[in-house]
Parts: sequence; C-alpha cells; structure tokens
Amino acid sequence: MKKFYLMQILVVIGDIVKINLGCGKYPKAGYVNCDILDINGVNKIFDINEKTYPFDDFSVSEILCEEVIEHIENNKVFFTECNRILKNGGILEIITPNIYSWMNRIFRNYESNPKDHINLQSISTLKSYAEKYGFEIVEIKMGYYDNRWKHKFNSIRKFVSVFMPNGLQERIFIKIIKVKKS
Repeated sequence: MKKFYLMQILVVIGDIVKINLGCGKYPKAGYVNCDILDINGVNKIFDINEKTYPFDDFSVSEILCEEVIEHIENNKVFFTECNRILKNGGILEIITPNIYSWMNRIFRNYESNPKDHINLQSISTLKSYAEKYGFEIVEIKMGYYDNRWKHKFNSIRKFVSVFMPNGLQERIFIKIIKVKKS
C-alpha cells in the first residue's frame, strides 16, 4: 500500500492525475494503475463495470484505456464515469480491437471468445459515444496488433497492415478530450 500513497503524493503535487484503467499485467509508471485484479503494480482495485469509479469529480487529467473497452459490459457507465472524473480539457485515450479488421473478417478471432470480448467497437461507435457523452475527438489512428502479446504471426500482421486501408486495420487508437461539464 505504501507504493500507492507515494504515487498519489507525487501525482497530486504536480496537479496531474493520470490513470491507467484496466491495466492488468501492464502497469505504467506515472499513472495510478487500476484493475479488477489485485496483481503486482495495481494501485486501485475496482470493477470498471460499477456505476461509480473511486475518484472525485473533475480530479483526473488523463485516462488511458488500452485493450479494455471491449471487455466492458456497458459503454454508458464507462463514458459517464470517465466524463465525471475527468477535468475539463482532460484526455481519454482508448486503444481497442477494430471489429471490422481484416483479421477479424478472415479468422473471426474475436467471435471465438464471446465471454472475453463482449463489447467490440468500430470507429463510428466510438465517435458516437464520444459526442454523446461530452467529448471531442482529437485524433483517430488505425494500426496493427502490437508486440506486447507474443503472437507467431506478428511480423506478417505488421507487413500486411502496410497495405490495408484504415477501416480494415486491427486496432483503433482514439484520443478524445472532455469539452463540457456534466
């Protein structure tokens, strides 16, 4: 627990609170790492499907949500809570599989595990939720599956992604900013 309090003190002094929501086994330095599991590197343990996240209103400057939103049961709870805890001008960065990617169309790899990937996203879905819950899109990028997960076809996937149009890329990288009070 001392690590958590030390992290909080360092973050509060700079008046910048950054959270890594659903960090799993990949905590990041400089972030309050949050997950449902009590594993090494996690600072706050809670379920992001719950209706209230353990942060004060307008207290967070940045939320990183990497490979998480596809596991969330309810987009409304997620976007409402992110809007509530983010300061005005705060950044929400989401990285998620693209439901329309070439890999999903060929191999149906996300459909094979419906218990895990229960809320797959498209660019239009993310844009719609962003606008509905008081965010403005700053940046959208598409890309291939990164090397964090060791996969035997990573080099092939990276090569093929060079020739794929954006709509067929494997990952959606979206950065949105909170533009109004809720």
